[in-house]
Amino acid sequence: HAALSSTRVMATCAIVGQAVGEAAAMATAAGCLPRDIRGEAIDELQQRLLDADCYLPWVKRKIPELSLKASLRASEGDPEVLRNGIERPVGGDGNGLNVALGSGWVEYAFEEPTVVVAARVVFDSNLNRCGTSCHHNIRNNYPLDAPADGMPESLVKEFRIEALQADGAWVIVAEVDNNRRRMVRVELGVESCALRLIPMATWGRTEGTARLFAWDVCA
Repeated sequence: HAALSSTRVMATCAIVGQAVGEAAAMATAAGCLPRDIRGEAIDELQQRLLDADCYLPWVKRKIPELSLKASLRASEGDPEVLRNGIERPVGGDGNGLNVALGSGWVEYAFEEPTVVVAARVVFDSNLNRCGTSCHHNIRNNYPLDAPADGMPESLVKEFRIEALQADGAWVIVAEVDNNRRRMVRVELGVESCALRLIPMATWGRTEGTARLFAWDVCA
């Protein structure tokens, strides 16, 4: 375990295994051999992996049609970055939007009442944090001064989704507490004129801002 952790082989095997498993599922569904997953099928495989929050350098995730057609706005800042298909910091680009906890929101508005099946959100789990030398987050020994492990302070812990009804009232259609995932899918099945995502707290604070990398809705 110590050797594999230090060389990062376990994470590499897990990511490759996920890609192989996804390709095998596609081959099973299509009734073909795994080696037949090529050409246009590779594009589909890449999008499936991106949708599952894998990172493929230089490949952008395709945004659902409903999200592209809807009007996107936020309480502050430019929310268009949430539809750029890149869901983590890359180079000098943050690719995220800061939203005030409790009072800030990001909203999709539709031209007419629309049935929304599900929502997908990607939060900030601090992927750019320091490695073992300063944070001991991948340990092969336990120094006496090692800090206690915990959830990333930047990761959203609590959030809710509100829907705009025909009478102009906003109602809560989903509430999530104790979230431990960077990428979260929320089943909705609601008809609404608009949907709002409101982050309430992160694992490190209840005031300030939370960072979002993606916020999608799909029919």
